[in-house]
Amino acid sequence: MPKWGRIVMGAFYFCVPVVGGYNVMMWAIGKSHESIGEKGEKLKIKEVEGIGGGVGFGGGVKLVNSTKDEQERNKALLAKILKRHERKAQLLKEKRND
Repeated sequence: MPKWGRIVMGAFYFCVPVVGGYNVMMWAIGKSHESIGEKGEKLKIKEVEGIGGGVGFGGGVKLVNSTKDEQERNKALLAKILKRHERKAQLLKEKRND
């Protein structure tokens, strides 16, 4: 096969899985929004308190049981981290514009 043919074949075999994977991912996101809502508003159980604690095959890892207080603390910490990241991104964007 000529060099240009190998290049075209390589591009084809690279692009097909990437484009296909992207389309499958977008389809799955759409299905999840249909079934649970964009932010989980269609879920029957909104909090996960007491869910988990199962033991895997052969006595595997126990899942964590978190209390409502722990969940609230984790949400607050995550919000703080995301806010800090957002501020850093904004500062970086402002530096680039200067």
